[in-house]
Amino acid sequence: MVKSLKSYLDTIFLKRKFKKILIKDLDITVWKNNKNVVVALIDLSDSNIENIGKYAQQIKIDIGKEMGYKPLTNTLRMQLIFIGDNLKESKDIKNYVDKINNQKVVLQSIHIVDKTNKLSKSVKTWGQFFTGKYQDMIEVVIDLYLENLKDK
Repeated sequence: MVKSLKSYLDTIFLKRKFKKILIKDLDITVWKNNKNVVVALIDLSDSNIENIGKYAQQIKIDIGKEMGYKPLTNTLRMQLIFIGDNLKESKDIKNYVDKINNQKVVLQSIHIVDKTNKLSKSVKTWGQFFTGKYQDMIEVVIDLYLENLKDK
């Protein structure tokens, strides 16, 4: 049996706050640590979203509020992982990570995982001092997950 990407992520974020939320009819799994780093796994298998990067920017504040972000009081660093079948790759996805700290919810990385084609794409921006290790772990976990899919 192929482990789910969520189960891989659970192993690396074991002691983090974990929450299931529903935004725009999508079931989202979120992990948060004490440095205000949020990792959200968003399953797009049953959706028809055209531009993943644009969608990421649209939902980041809603996810942030669910995870405790309060305007003007704290910054939340966010890493979004989209998983689904035959996902349309946004060629300009790098344009949708935040390039400056807006003192709100800062989208620092977007990871796209296509289960059907067993491919992934990741884009990152600044802030690696706090979040680089999380972004690197996410990429390793995605690679492990896809390797597991290829073996089946």
